Amino acid sequence: MIALLSPAKTLDLTKPNLDIETSKPIFISEAEVIMNNLKELEIQDLCPLMKISEDLGVQTFTKIQDWNTIYYGDEKPFVLSFKGEAYRGLDADDFTKEDLEFCNDSLRILSGLYGALKPLDGTKAYRLEMGTKISIDGSKNLYDFWGNKIMDAVLKDLENHKEKVIINLASNEYYKSIKKIEKKVRVITPVFKERKGIEYKVVTVYAKKARGQMVRYITKNRITKSEDIKNFDLDGYEFNERLSEGDTWVFTRD
Repeated sequence: MIALLSPAKTLDLTKPNLDIETSKPIFISEAEVIMNNLKELEIQDLCPLMKISEDLGVQTFTKIQDWNTIYYGDEKPFVLSFKGEAYRGLDADDFTKEDLEFCNDSLRILSGLYGALKPLDGTKAYRLEMGTKISIDGSKNLYDFWGNKIMDAVLKDLENHKEKVIINLASNEYYKSIKKIEKKVRVITPVFKERKGIEYKVVTVYAKKARGQMVRYITKNRITKSEDIKNFDLDGYEFNERLSEGDTWVFTRD
């Protein structure tokens, strides 16, 4: 069983006091190809492409120019560097070494630049969303560039797991890059809803945090069977069998 999560736009590269070796992303060669294309762009090209302000464009330009493929094994792990809502829910800062190692085996973070990241892959500062409309070496966009590579890598990792199931906690933008995996293995998609009057509705900011909390729950409880995630109860959520349908599992809270 492997969970999928989207990356965050914000990175914190402050080094933690942590004695654990980080790894080099498996698609570093592909990332280098993408970055070499981005290095040819000026700030005035990046801003409309990435839909960012000029100030953010300057920061992004600097990150792109400074990016390299040199790894020393002591970089900050991506799972600790990402700082979006999902990662606030995951809250990996208090993970033990054993927690991080389990998480490294049971989670893949989808990425526009790196394809698929392991939580303990070493961080290099970057900004590139999967939906960015950029052509890399003749490809139509990043989805076209990655093709089946991300799916094939996750399937290969899944071979080492007893239960061949994907827990999809990624956004639609990122899951689209691996959606064809549904034809190969079972995919369970948790959905998190809040009570609004007499109904339950998805509130985006809470749903993002809950996705990270689900990864935390899986990690802390060493869950390897998909059925066990129905016991997820962090922050008042509980599995709602009535609203769930097929492999879309709904979790609600009042």
